[in-house]
Amino acid sequence: GPPGAGKGTQVELLSDLFDLFHFDTGRQIARLIKEGKTGDLKRRGGKTKLEQGLLTDPLWVLDLVKQQVHKIAQAGFNLVLSGSPRTLLEAFGDKKHEGIVPFLIKLYGKKNILIFRIDVPPKVTLKRNKDRAICSVCKKSYLLKTLRVCPFCKGSFTRRLDDNPLIIKTRIKEYEKRTKPLMAEMKRQGFKIIRIDGMPAPKIVFKNIAKRIKA
Repeated sequence: GPPGAGKGTQVELLSDLFDLFHFDTGRQIARLIKEGKTGDLKRRGGKTKLEQGLLTDPLWVLDLVKQQVHKIAQAGFNLVLSGSPRTLLEAFGDKKHEGIVPFLIKLYGKKNILIFRIDVPPKVTLKRNKDRAICSVCKKSYLLKTLRVCPFCKGSFTRRLDDNPLIIKTRIKEYEKRTKPLMAEMKRQGFKIIRIDGMPAPKIVFKNIAKRIKA
């Protein structure tokens, strides 16, 4: 789904309900940048791209995700991904690099891979991201209205680097140009894309996704 569709919220809820390991690519990249452990990402302009709302180098992301997913699978966990894959190159690789999708098929089997697309219109994406804040302690995401501290852990709020309205517009363009074609290719390769309306309250969206997983 596009930025602000509620992917992170839904993934957290689903990981608890179905005992899944949640791997959030964006959060992992942000952590590596903060800790200065990104290797040659800086040389590839990774941090600058993130600050501009552009997607990071797909091959660098592909290697990162495959390393982490392999560890998760070896530990015996089922998995839920948010933030990957976002491009055709990440998903299917090229002649030299195996993509995330064939890698997941090897680890879990094609019949066990479920793909959900959460739909919200661009104007909602802009509003949600503009008003969004992240707890600095538990990392839960909230829409700021009357909240002053996190209701879950009482931590203070921080804003994501890419939640600036100008950057959000770039992120929407990136989604339209680089992620939507990926879904068409997934469908062509025999995967069912389960479309979910992201406009209702999160608990309704969660109920609709959980129902499809159980089915």
